[in-house]
Amino acid sequence: MRMKTNQRPPTEAAWTKWELLLVVFVVGLLAVMLVPALLKSKARSSRVGCVNNVKQVSTSLRLFANDNDSRYPDASTNITSATELWKLFQVAQNDIFSPRVLVCPDDKERTPAADFLTGSGSSSESFADPSKRNLALSYFYAAGADEASPSRILIGDRNLTRDPARSDDSPGTTLLSGTQRLGSTREQLKGLRFAAKPHERWGNLAFMDGSARQLTSDKLREALGKTGDTNNLIWLPQ
Repeated sequence: MRMKTNQRPPTEAAWTKWELLLVVFVVGLLAVMLVPALLKSKARSSRVGCVNNVKQVSTSLRLFANDNDSRYPDASTNITSATELWKLFQVAQNDIFSPRVLVCPDDKERTPAADFLTGSGSSSESFADPSKRNLALSYFYAAGADEASPSRILIGDRNLTRDPARSDDSPGTTLLSGTQRLGSTREQLKGLRFAAKPHERWGNLAFMDGSARQLTSDKLREALGKTGDTNNLIWLPQ
């Protein structure tokens, strides 16, 4: 008869302090490596949201033109300065539907309007209210829309700069504003670029051919050069 023995299973060795420190170090290293990638992924996602807005608004403006004898808002609305830029989008409200698409998701200096209402139905959240208007607008508008010139720009991100005195990363970088003539020659386009914010030196543009694209500053200048329009005029929200 076999005698029972009170044998205990061997005790597993506990982790040493150095092993725990090694695990913490590896986890921390992985976090440092992954966070920048996650931030870049978020930035790309935001750019996609913005380019979708640009695409939607440009399509709405084309629909407006189709209903108005090929006349785009700048040919249907008499504005005298960029301070009235908002009127170009207000006049196309039936095609745009919601003013919320007029603000880039990453443009923290602009607040979307709730509606296009005017008159007795409007409120301080309406697009035409003095507290909104251009302050509820992230995109510039290029005058002289022409279906026969598919390479022309129709609208785009307002984060354009020619500021030579500051880094693009500086909060004080001066963006273009008001009425601007960008030109298309190398000399005219010298220094023109997208500022760092809100899309890390990228920008979104819609063209007369119906496309909407995410462009670097180099591609922006290249696109303008292809238009051959040395006198192109844009209005930027102030």
